[in-house]
Amino acid sequence: MFTGSYFNSVDEKSRVFIPKKFRYSLGERVWLSKGFDTCLYIFTQDSWPGFIDGYVKNRTLTDKNARKLQRFFMGGSHELEIDGQGRIKLPQDHIDYTGIEKDAVFVGCDDRIELWGAEAYAKEMDKENLDPSELMSKATFKAHSREAGSANTDPNGLMSSAAPASEGNSGAALTAAGD
Repeated sequence: MFTGSYFNSVDEKSRVFIPKKFRYSLGERVWLSKGFDTCLYIFTQDSWPGFIDGYVKNRTLTDKNARKLQRFFMGGSHELEIDGQGRIKLPQDHIDYTGIEKDAVFVGCDDRIELWGAEAYAKEMDKENLDPSELMSKATFKAHSREAGSANTDPNGLMSSAAPASEGNSGAALTAAGD
C-alpha cells in the first residue's frame, strides 16, 4: 500500500527521483499513465493489468465513451524503467498533460501513486476549499462495500451504485467513481 506525500524536482532531462519509500515496492519497471484531475498514475507491473482489466477492458467496444476511455488510458500509458539512481524519465506528453515544470509531488494512493505538478496539487488540496467531512458524504463507495444484493458487479469498484439499495434504488444505476 502506498501512502504519504513527497516533493521532488524534475531535472533538465525530465527525470524525477521516485521517493525511496515507494521505490522498494515498485520493482525495476513501472507503468505511467495519464490519470484523472491532470495528474499521472504510477502502477507496479503487478497492479497495472488489474487496473486495465477492471476499469478499461471491461467495457463494450460499441460504446463511444468506452473507446475514448481506452484511448485515454492505453494511449496515455508508458512502461518505464527505474534507473540505477531511482529516477524515471517523464515523457513530454505527460509533462504537458500535468503542467509539471520543475517541482513534482508524489502522493501514495493505496494501489497506485499519483504524480502531480506542485502548483496543481496545491490547488487541488487547497485547505480553504477542502472539507474532508463533505468529501466523505459525497464520495461514492466501491461496489464490494455496498449492501449484499447490489446489481453492481464491478470487481475493482470503479463503478458504484448511484444510491444504496436501502434508499429505494435497486443498485442497478451506475455512475463513474470520482464524479
